Amino acid sequence: MIDSEINNEGDTPLVSVITPVFNSEMYLERMIESVIAQSYSNWELILVDDCSTDNSKDIIAQYAASESRIRFFNLDKNQGSGAARNKAMSNSRGTYLAFLDADDIWLPSKLEVQTLYMRKNDLAFTFTSFGYISSSGIVLNSVRHAGLNMIDFDKLVHGTTIGCLTVMLDVEKTGIRKMPDIRVKQDFALWAEILRDGFIAHPINEKLSLYRMTDGSATSKKSKLVLSHYSLLRSTLGLPVISSMYGVFYWSFSGICRALLIKFKK
Repeated sequence: MIDSEINNEGDTPLVSVITPVFNSEMYLERMIESVIAQSYSNWELILVDDCSTDNSKDIIAQYAASESRIRFFNLDKNQGSGAARNKAMSNSRGTYLAFLDADDIWLPSKLEVQTLYMRKNDLAFTFTSFGYISSSGIVLNSVRHAGLNMIDFDKLVHGTTIGCLTVMLDVEKTGIRKMPDIRVKQDFALWAEILRDGFIAHPINEKLSLYRMTDGSATSKKSKLVLSHYSLLRSTLGLPVISSMYGVFYWSFSGICRALLIKFKK
């Protein structure tokens, strides 16, 4: 485990946590509680509701009324998680951005470990290992390891996955950027844009988050995602046809391997 001791106020810059919300009443409370439980206390949680029709807004409002670090915004029409994240990022005040979807969970040391590591090593972009949790809240045995290898643009687009819930960016270095206006894989496109500009994603090979496996999530619709991923590589990022096909093949293959591993380890 990385030594995560925070020594003084100069080591505790504000972290803005970016969270899109859409009909997430089943999971919102546990997600918010996982942020409140962080050992690193200098954070702001920015939640943007994308026109939910359930009780998500009421849950957020209750937390925001009692916790000054929680900030709440609404979109005036349903636009997808990318637009919600962009709204949150445009209202962020932190040196660092971290990303956490409404159904996922952070482990208590997540922000502390990652922030200190970035400050000690003067890094702009880090990601970590993460585990999995079932829709009913059961923690699964499988872990997606960040590994030890840094990721550049070529490695990312040719098959590497970086979990959105694990990413932290130093926006004083990268600048605050917008995710593209696409319904899925906006996070991947943002990482690609940053890495294409010469930044490197540095791994922290420690499980600090739990990704929820839900059948209704956008990322669970694998067949459609294959076409979306090709479109992202070819149209959004402008890669040649062969490179795009190569990237889709390795991305799909690694995804199948991960799915089988998760199923085997349940």
